Amino acid sequence: MCGRYQTPIGDNELDFLISMAQTGSFTPIQPGMDAFPSNYLPVLVPSSVEISGLRTLRKCAAEFYRWGYPSPTGSGLIINARAETAHEKPMFSASLRRARCVIPANGFYEWTDTEPKQKYFFMSVNAPKGIKETIFLAGLYNIFDGERRFVILTTEANDSVSDIHDRMPVILDRTEVEPWLTDIDYAYLVLRRVPPLLSRNLVV
Repeated sequence: MCGRYQTPIGDNELDFLISMAQTGSFTPIQPGMDAFPSNYLPVLVPSSVEISGLRTLRKCAAEFYRWGYPSPTGSGLIINARAETAHEKPMFSASLRRARCVIPANGFYEWTDTEPKQKYFFMSVNAPKGIKETIFLAGLYNIFDGERRFVILTTEANDSVSDIHDRMPVILDRTEVEPWLTDIDYAYLVLRRVPPLLSRNLVV
């Protein structure tokens, strides 16, 4: 699963898009801070207006959605959707067809199962040492009681994560953000592939 990640910082394109997003009556989390379920967080969605001057995200808009679908039982939040079964689950199938989003992040956290539990931060292998690079997590959204909420899609963990946890987010390359948002056939291909390898640091 993916239950915590870090919001992006130092990404000029994202900073510009997020600066234009309407925050409503809440105070959004700041760049570079840890994101938790139920937080209002920036996600990327398709834009009908192309923004000149942007290199790769020019057909995207940033909006603040709340992390987590309400549970059908009325208790807790559903924060992840399994990539392998989202197309057949009533809670996610319509979102997968028509309401995909992208969650920008510096990276995400996972913990070991054994005591003492250790916390790891997973990030792009392309990030220079000491500098974090934005990764893009595939997500879905829907509207509940007038409020837009999102979940993060997860898949079977690859070799860079599997010794810590058996699941990891579905990760997109920056150039894949727009096709993920707009092309359902491309989205299905993304869900079936092995995710990219990541770097990781032990958080102490």
